[in-house]
Amino acid sequence: MSYDYLRIAVGYNSGYTFMFDAGSLTLGGGLSVGLNRAFYDETLYDPFEYLMTKYHEKWQFSNKLSFTATWDGRDLKENTTKGYVISNQFSYAGGILGGLSNYLKNTTSFSWYRSLFTYKLGEKDANVVLGSTTTVSWMLPQFWNNTDDYYGVGTGWNWYDPKIGATRYEMLYIDGMNTGRGFSVLYDQSFLWDNQLSIGAPSGLRCSELGGLRQRHGGDVDVRRSAYPGILRVELVLLHGCWHQAEDSRLPAGLVSGEERQVAFRFRSHLGWWKHFRQQQ
Repeated sequence: MSYDYLRIAVGYNSGYTFMFDAGSLTLGGGLSVGLNRAFYDETLYDPFEYLMTKYHEKWQFSNKLSFTATWDGRDLKENTTKGYVISNQFSYAGGILGGLSNYLKNTTSFSWYRSLFTYKLGEKDANVVLGSTTTVSWMLPQFWNNTDDYYGVGTGWNWYDPKIGATRYEMLYIDGMNTGRGFSVLYDQSFLWDNQLSIGAPSGLRCSELGGLRQRHGGDVDVRRSAYPGILRVELVLLHGCWHQAEDSRLPAGLVSGEERQVAFRFRSHLGWWKHFRQQQ
């Protein structure tokens, strides 16, 4: 079935970065308060998701708090040659905040970078960098006041599975690009584990020399891809990114003023595992 989903929300986000000799610590948080409504022809359709039925009946609140902590130990923000980044994001939806959506979500990631060797790019040194990232996300039960016993798990204030209080778009999902590259889009996941391995280096080419390839500032484009099906999938992709050539020797590929653009080529593989959430009856 097809339906229109409208959300009107206001939010506030804030954060602060603390600088240390070993790196930087960024702490942030935000609050979002929104009204939601789903529109469809109830004479023709009966949604598989019960929450969509509730959102169709009337305007419903959906409120969320988020907290983020990131430790950045890289030597450079752009064109990193060594270091690591550790990040954790926690979302608290519903519960004591009220609203129809009620769930807890946590995402933890770790990225590591290391220069393999250095070569000359014009008059400057350039690095071939090995990078790896592992990301783990999971949904947790939320403590909230359930007033509808549709799933047969009782009512009142208690801990309930996230599937009961979250839509498939609020659960974890595979988008086929950033998570589970090459897979079909898959919703309603309770656990996701995605790993990436990349080798990248500036090439000295200009973006205009890439011919028909689609160019995006700071973006990626698939050139060729090889994937193997199964629960675990390993994929090799060739990507390129464009940025302004640096004028500061300390930033060999930083985003600074200048007309010339450079191209970096990066090979990246993906390895992941995920788990379906058991549908409550």
